[in-house]
Amino acid sequence: MCTKGAVAIHPGSGLIPQSVMRLVPVRTSISMDELTSDDAAAEGWSYQGKTGPRYWHSLSESFKTCELGLRQSPIDITGHENDSGARIKFMYDTLPVAVNSNGRTITVWYEPGSAMEVEGNVFQLLQAHFHAPSEHLIEGRQFSAEVHLLHENGQGAMAVVAVMLEPGNPNEAINGLLTGYDSGDAPYGDYPALHSRILEPSGKGYYNYVGSTTTPPCLEPVEWFVMTDPSTISEDQLADLYSVTSGPNNRPIQPLNGRKIRCVV
Repeated sequence: MCTKGAVAIHPGSGLIPQSVMRLVPVRTSISMDELTSDDAAAEGWSYQGKTGPRYWHSLSESFKTCELGLRQSPIDITGHENDSGARIKFMYDTLPVAVNSNGRTITVWYEPGSAMEVEGNVFQLLQAHFHAPSEHLIEGRQFSAEVHLLHENGQGAMAVVAVMLEPGNPNEAINGLLTGYDSGDAPYGDYPALHSRILEPSGKGYYNYVGSTTTPPCLEPVEWFVMTDPSTISEDQLADLYSVTSGPNNRPIQPLNGRKIRCVV
């Protein structure tokens, strides 16, 4: 998955950092308060018309990075560099504490205890949500949908694992999201499809780059791990997702601006 159009490199070559987590002078972390703001602008953005992606930067001063940021996401993953870096170790073993839909996506929030580790950095799983169609492209290919697994480490740095979904068998996690988002106060233990273990990617290869959140306020930096192996989603599930969001909920592709993309297999 990582060899097409790629240039082989070796650790220590100077073309990529030794550590996955890069220290960025302007900003090194994103607070969850910024991602979950309830102010008027946060509630007013959308994926269509005058409040859609083209206009996000004009809706609030806090959204200016959506236009001015140089490390924005999503991107078309192409021209990557092969790397022999560490695989991601997933340690998922918690139940959700909340499932909700805001009209733009369905989000499931997890209790503490699930984490991922990569190259010595440990990130706690906070939540998962979806976009349809996919936000990232891989060699110009767009997938039916994309699941984002949002993590944070002890220093407030954000890491997102993205899993592409292509047409095929029903997806158990998507089924759990669709079933659980309007369940009110029902105990989420009744929804085994939403146990964090079911979110763990089946493959271990990934593309890695530094980007941003794909929704306002488009904050930078975010460490992205886009898994090379897709999962599946049924046609009925995809139609249900579009129904929940009243249409596509993907941000358009953003300029790469010279960023490096590495692929670990």
